[in-house]
Amino acid sequence: MVHCKYCNKQPAVKKSHIIPEFMYKPVYDENHKLVVASKELKELGERQKGYYEPLLCVDCEGYFNDSFEKPCVKLIRNIPDRSNLNNILSFDPTPEIGLLLLSVIWRASHASGEHWQGVSLGSHQEKIKRSLESRVFHPSYEVWMFLVAHDGGKIEKGIVSSVQRLRAKGHNLYHFIASGAQFIVKVSSHKLNKVRPIPLQLNEKIHAQVLGVKEAPSLRQIFI
Repeated sequence: MVHCKYCNKQPAVKKSHIIPEFMYKPVYDENHKLVVASKELKELGERQKGYYEPLLCVDCEGYFNDSFEKPCVKLIRNIPDRSNLNNILSFDPTPEIGLLLLSVIWRASHASGEHWQGVSLGSHQEKIKRSLESRVFHPSYEVWMFLVAHDGGKIEKGIVSSVQRLRAKGHNLYHFIASGAQFIVKVSSHKLNKVRPIPLQLNEKIHAQVLGVKEAPSLRQIFI
């Protein structure tokens, strides 16, 4: 029996998502199926649900849903279908977005599937858990949100990526794409100095720059 990775008391449910299910919604076709592809965009098959595995018990799944996911649904749904490249769009303050992103990388760090093997949080795994328990975003962590669009301005909502790790200026950045946005979390005990994109101020309006689809994965060029 697999026990819940969060409370370590109750059995884990069988369908605990790593990236929340509501973030997959734009990817599904009319038959509620999504196409699975490799990094080289080679089609690997179809799925009727986003990636999940036994991670959380029923109670902790409900806690994550109520505390981190539901408060961010409006923000994600308000991502437009079109916008000019390099525009900076503003959204209502959504302070829970920081905790939602921490919850995603925390779940990914506990997941056993091959898509999540690049996520290793070390001592930050327990620190992030304490942030999730207290619902207080630790000030040493930082998050960014970019929108991803084609040259014609169409926001690319047809992609949900796995969580990937990138080293930038000696810090670990974890990032993934979902619902037309690229989300980035800096996991470190120190601030990123002289970084060009300003991290989100979680109690203020959220500002997201629109990047081209070819720029989005090239985070080393953004964080200079």
